[in-house]
Amino acid sequence: MKNPLHLYTNSGTYSVSLTVTTPGGQSIITKNNYITVSGICTDLPVTISDTNAYYPSIGSALGVAVNGDAIMIQGTNLTESPTTSQDISLMLSGGYSCDYSMNPGFSVIRGAMTIGKGTMTIENIIIQ
Repeated sequence: MKNPLHLYTNSGTYSVSLTVTTPGGQSIITKNNYITVSGICTDLPVTISDTNAYYPSIGSALGVAVNGDAIMIQGTNLTESPTTSQDISLMLSGGYSCDYSMNPGFSVIRGAMTIGKGTMTIENIIIQ
């Protein structure tokens, strides 16, 4: 897999291994205690920019979004199949830190995304 990605969901210190397999054989590199994850997100994983409202799912944020809103998702895994049929333009942006101040990564949606009307720009989202 090119550009492997792993989302850590619990605080702690983790070792990382990378295995590369080629026609000539296999090579493994391990870095012990290489990743430190700290802090637990206290906000719900979805917000709409410029609001102080937080939502447990993309679908619940879509239900109140208006034209021009940016829906922001923490860098986490969400299992849902959000649907929208509003005739509006939205941005769906993922990979944000717990406080939504940076988006250094990706968010993973395990499900399907259905856009019946309108337009949605999507960035830093992986749909599986």
